[in-house]
Amino acid sequence: MPGWRRKSGWRKPFPPSIWKTPKNRRRKFWWRGRGTPKPRPPYPAVSGLWGKPTLINNVETYANIAPIVRNGGKWFANMGSERSKGTKVFALTGKIANTGLVEVPMGIKLREIIEEIGGGVPGGHTFKAVQTGGPSGGCIPVEMLDIGVSYDALLKMGSIMGSGGMIVMDDTSCMVNVARFFIEFCMTESCGKCIPCRAGTAQMHTLLTRICEGSGTMEDLELLEDLCATVKETSLCGLGQTAPNPVLSTLKYFRNEYIEHIVHKRCPAGVCAIETGVEVLA
Repeated sequence: MPGWRRKSGWRKPFPPSIWKTPKNRRRKFWWRGRGTPKPRPPYPAVSGLWGKPTLINNVETYANIAPIVRNGGKWFANMGSERSKGTKVFALTGKIANTGLVEVPMGIKLREIIEEIGGGVPGGHTFKAVQTGGPSGGCIPVEMLDIGVSYDALLKMGSIMGSGGMIVMDDTSCMVNVARFFIEFCMTESCGKCIPCRAGTAQMHTLLTRICEGSGTMEDLELLEDLCATVKETSLCGLGQTAPNPVLSTLKYFRNEYIEHIVHKRCPAGVCAIETGVEVLA
């Protein structure tokens, strides 16, 4: 609980009157921990910071304003696909020769980004999947590399554009372990306000851990799918609504790896502790 700072530690809570000034009303939220979703309306564009209309956008969006003003909307719309205009910056990383930020026109094929710009998968390994959109994005298999990148296309594949992350995985990656890694991030980032996200991501992580350790069952797999649907449909904000994407996409495209862990008690990539006794952090 915030209070007056003395040499011997926190002594006494701040009096309620201290929150009456605008500056301290803002500090109230900073001092009391992470933010939580609030019912809307009003939306920030109507009433945001200090009760004034506020734009809350990605820096990438703001960076597009000046060239659009200079060159016009038609110039911007000439780039990209039918429903996704302009360019997009991706943070290309993972099992790829060339990592870094890349700006590409919307509609470009994933294969062009990974093989031509990224230089392909190094070390003689083969491409397995690419995860887009940050921790709550989905994992896209090799069969879909020739689909153009757009907001709609990624959604149809079970992923999102999100923050522009693009993580490449090769044949040394275990997709069950990958799903667990991303769910762990979403679990720790949950603000805890709504039960589906707070408890659901924790239970998803528990089930995935059980499968990675070789003690999972087919009933666990069924429960995991049901849990993903519940968290996705009932969470209050975008974090919980998209958190199941890594699990749902790997279940859809790499279900055989889940079956191997559960039925045959083996990790095809040799990452999980089932065979080695020691988990490899890949």
